[in-house]
Amino acid sequence: MKRNEFLLGEKFIVPSYDREKLQTSILHMGTGAFHRAHQAYINEQYIKQTGDLKWGIVGSDLMSATLAAKLKEQDYLYTLVTKGAKQDDITIIGCIKDMYVGVHNSQALLAKMCDPSIRIVTLTITEKGYYRKDKQSIQIDNEAIQHDLQNPNEPKTAIGYLVHALDIRRKNSILPFTPLSCDNLPQNGATLKAMVLSFAKEYNQELYQWIKENVPFPCSMVDRITPATTQEDIEKLEKTGIQDAAPVVTEPFLQWVIEDKFVNGRPDWDILDSVQFVKDVAVFEEMKLRLLNGTHSTQAYLGYLAKYPYIATCMQDLSLQKLIRTMMDTDITPSLTCPPGINLDKYKDSLIERYKNPSICHRTWQIAMDGSEKLPQRILNPIREQLAKNKSITYLSLAVAAWIRYVSGIDEDNNKIDVRDPLADELRAIAEKYEYNKNINDMLQAYLNIESIFSSDLPQNEKFVSSVTSWLTKLYEEGARVVIAKAATQI
Repeated sequence: MKRNEFLLGEKFIVPSYDREKLQTSILHMGTGAFHRAHQAYINEQYIKQTGDLKWGIVGSDLMSATLAAKLKEQDYLYTLVTKGAKQDDITIIGCIKDMYVGVHNSQALLAKMCDPSIRIVTLTITEKGYYRKDKQSIQIDNEAIQHDLQNPNEPKTAIGYLVHALDIRRKNSILPFTPLSCDNLPQNGATLKAMVLSFAKEYNQELYQWIKENVPFPCSMVDRITPATTQEDIEKLEKTGIQDAAPVVTEPFLQWVIEDKFVNGRPDWDILDSVQFVKDVAVFEEMKLRLLNGTHSTQAYLGYLAKYPYIATCMQDLSLQKLIRTMMDTDITPSLTCPPGINLDKYKDSLIERYKNPSICHRTWQIAMDGSEKLPQRILNPIREQLAKNKSITYLSLAVAAWIRYVSGIDEDNNKIDVRDPLADELRAIAEKYEYNKNINDMLQAYLNIESIFSSDLPQNEKFVSSVTSWLTKLYEEGARVVIAKAATQI
């Protein structure tokens, strides 16, 4: 049964426009839950409000055909369930018209990216998808990157696809598309540009210069909590009459701040209250990365150790709730420049309310993933700024200690933690070498010596090392719940 046949009636908001006439001018790389809850939803609202049918989306997945197969059976329609504290809202999203699977047919995906109709390529490929060696250089020796350098017609990585598609467009005098990163990275557009140029320089000097001169890479800041969809979510949806193999659940809050720098046109997304086009995204993303993502990660590590399965469960511990809000006020806010038009106190209040939403089952274990890549931007950079200003790092250093305790791989009941991290083996090996908690000073120093995470400055800072050592010792000796409770009483 096609979705169009049963998604009828006034109960659900179905696409009101003619999908047959919807053109596809946006190609998205990494069509997971977040994209479908955020950029696709915004695009859907834009199309509905304006009737502008030029800006449909073509999705893609480089690694797996699973989602594409599910969505194809549903004519690429899917359900977005917005979970408020008191009720759910259901919206049917129709602006994705097709999906390409790179691992099955890379040439077809590459050809679509070269189609003149594609004017924007958006990306949610996670930190790992950028293959960063450092701020300006890609991991040239990486096997996947080497493959893409040597096989331009059959790329595997997002960077390879972007560079080779731009090369084909250049050779055929086709206006370039605008690559628009939507990943949670500081200055994500600048990062994407650096990796694309690093790859292109290795591949073709003329192409490198052409991209440098002709292709903009806008930065953007995205925000919407989107937990993994559960079987319970699917079954609950079925009770409403919707059979959806690929629904997405999300929270009511939504924000997208975009640097207004496009080469080939763009939708006027800013007719929506949730979208802003600005000259400088940096202050917005710094606010979000530190206040939201930083405290989210802190709750993930402390909460998991304290046996709190979800962020909302963490917020039921009033001591942890108090600790997180104090962390925002004393350890993070002094490191920020307030974005124009933002009231930071109200923003922080809204974060606590979002965290407390009992309908959003965002697992602490899920948020804890890939911490070695997230820690520098979310926790360590504000620590550096606080140290430079001689300000508090009390709770930021607790976050570092909780991360170390978590990635050791053994919880407080001596059960194995399923640590998902690019450095998981190295992190676990350090804990095993020092027998977990039997030599905390040496174990901590071994973690701090991982230069890709901590660089060379923080391990030499006595105040930082002392604070992390104190918290890590307490976490091992007293346990997370006791540490949370004692920390809160000192506030």
